[in-house]
Amino acid sequence: MKTLRKFVKDAFDIPFSLFPIPEEILYPLDYAEGMNEEEVNKLISRPAKAKDLNEAYLVGTKSAAKKPILTEGGFDFLHEIKPGYFFMGYWGYGVNSYSFYYARIDRKSRVYFRLLYGGYYTDDKEDAAEIREFLLSYFKYENWLKENSKHFIAINVTEAEFYKAKLKDGKVIISKRWREFISLLPLDAELVR
Repeated sequence: MKTLRKFVKDAFDIPFSLFPIPEEILYPLDYAEGMNEEEVNKLISRPAKAKDLNEAYLVGTKSAAKKPILTEGGFDFLHEIKPGYFFMGYWGYGVNSYSFYYARIDRKSRVYFRLLYGGYYTDDKEDAAEIREFLLSYFKYENWLKENSKHFIAINVTEAEFYKAKLKDGKVIISKRWREFISLLPLDAELVR
């Protein structure tokens, strides 16, 4: 994943190690959105060549290759996807529809980020700063969410945000803004700093 690692470092100046990546075999998904079922099945029928994976801007698991959720629209689909779904990277089309993606569905969380970055009418530096700030903040608190909740949902897409956590004590916290969501969590003073 050399190309993707370099992209994350160059675009957002954040370490690639920040992102939890599953142990499952990953596949290059740069073209999966336009593939038919037969082409996708051929792609995932064997482990990816190291060269292909190293050159990819978008990578994911078998389940993500079968259904890469890359386009705009609602996010009701998150409830239908089974654990083990994962993809991340940079993808887009046309002159202004580019985003950085991070999607991970596991037994405890449903995370889907489609963060606007790149395109003719956008300011890449401004977008990169916003993405960096959000991702650093999110992953700072994600471990707390994993330890202190029964399950949680984190969605940040171009047109909307939604965060929900059911804490181990039964309390449910919901917000449509990340900063408000973390302000509602019963966090230790050390973590907030």
